[in-house]
Amino acid sequence: VGAAPPMLTDVLTEVSRPEALDAAVPVLRAARTWPETERVAAGIPRLHDSVVEHLRRRAEEPPRAAGDWSISPPAGCDCERCATLAGFLADPAATRLEWPMKKDYRQHIHQVIDSAELPVTHVTVRVGRPFTLVLTKTADVFALEDRDRAEAATLLAELG
Repeated sequence: VGAAPPMLTDVLTEVSRPEALDAAVPVLRAARTWPETERVAAGIPRLHDSVVEHLRRRAEEPPRAAGDWSISPPAGCDCERCATLAGFLADPAATRLEWPMKKDYRQHIHQVIDSAELPVTHVTVRVGRPFTLVLTKTADVFALEDRDRAEAATLLAELG
């Protein structure tokens, strides 16, 4: 007989992943109406503490330095092009990358940027061969972090 599967609250306690936090908050809201014994049995107090601690850390993060354009690269693909993209994204001084590459590679990078909703524009300059993919980090790099800190503070006040 194998080990028992983890409870949902055990999984959601890993709130360092955005999707786990997005799922944990509605569970905590719904659990407010449950009897105390059911909340304890379901692991809600532990989930609550984990979410509150995560939100507190996010809300207290200092603002990004004015010249820091670094972006956390998305996880997933480890191909050569994604490694180059990750290097560009992580570089705090780099704001633009002109990158000649063939069509299917450009499409891959477009998909990675779009699916991760990165604050990066991507435009293909159709001159020469191969065409050049031009990536530009946007000022949303700064605005998104400010918004995330404000949202964390709001949720922290609600869940306290």
